[in-house]
Amino acid sequence: MHFTIVTPERTVFNDEVDSVTLPARQGEITVLPGHLPLITPLSSGVITLQKGKEEVHMASSGGFVQVLPDSKIRVLADTAEKAEELTEEKVEQAKKKAEELVHEKRNADKASYISALGSLERELARLKVIRKKKNKRRL
Repeated sequence: MHFTIVTPERTVFNDEVDSVTLPARQGEITVLPGHLPLITPLSSGVITLQKGKEEVHMASSGGFVQVLPDSKIRVLADTAEKAEELTEEKVEQAKKKAEELVHEKRNADKASYISALGSLERELARLKVIRKKKNKRRL
């Protein structure tokens, strides 16, 4: 299967894979060869690609996935980063700022509060990807 993930800034990944696990709004989905065509919104979370014995983890926030009948999978993401692009220290700092923002916006208008929650959700996904990378090294 051919998997492509793009953000407004760049193409993050564009290669053949054996399977893709994505954080869809209805829950996590795994796409295997022969999957039915599909278009669905994505949530913030971890995208896991299986390519032979190798696993690639990416943090993403928002967007859409399209599964085409010819075994092509396209993701248009608001943001996406591979595990090796992230550093735990920077993500922890960003998470702390996002938590402070959520606390600050708790009594503000609904849109500001939801936006702050989205920022926190993105940082939690980034942290999850870093931890998956760390655990993989220990094996």
